[in-house]
Amino acid sequence: MYMNKSLIFVAFLILLAGIAINVSNRIKVLNSNGTKPVVLSDETDQVIVSPTLAASSEKVEPTASPKLTLPTPTTSGHKESNVGTNTGIESLIYPGAKVISKSSTDLTLESSANDQAVTNWYKNEIKKLGYQVTSFVVTTTNGNVLNKLAASNNSSNLQVEIQKTAGTAVTKIQISLVR
Repeated sequence: MYMNKSLIFVAFLILLAGIAINVSNRIKVLNSNGTKPVVLSDETDQVIVSPTLAASSEKVEPTASPKLTLPTPTTSGHKESNVGTNTGIESLIYPGAKVISKSSTDLTLESSANDQAVTNWYKNEIKKLGYQVTSFVVTTTNGNVLNKLAASNNSSNLQVEIQKTAGTAVTKIQISLVR
């Protein structure tokens, strides 16, 4: 009887140790992963949110991200006009991108350009076209990138999704225009 109780107690201690090690490893992975989801807002221009384990009473302050200098494509040969009126969705084709599919309201593109350069180009281009950015989220996890931009003007809503999978050279761009 004494042996059974001792065996159960030892098994319980091993279980607790395993749980503690598992939680500890997850915390290390979260902190050493090196990538942080980034949320950008039109009002503050840049707010960075990183996953941390903190007590609910702790205030986590945003930190500045390192500045990257990326070549930005020019709009030479690109007609600048309001998407909602004259040229339609074609005015949002990223320079040098390959058109995968196109309709009057949806556009799918692929580009070999850096996902951050593509994201910056769309952010600037949409403002040039008279849209107000309502939501801008940049997410990077384990080398996978998913950036989403939502904007609107008086006559239409625009959504741009920029996606790049870790280890690939292709940046996928999906654009939807709702009038």
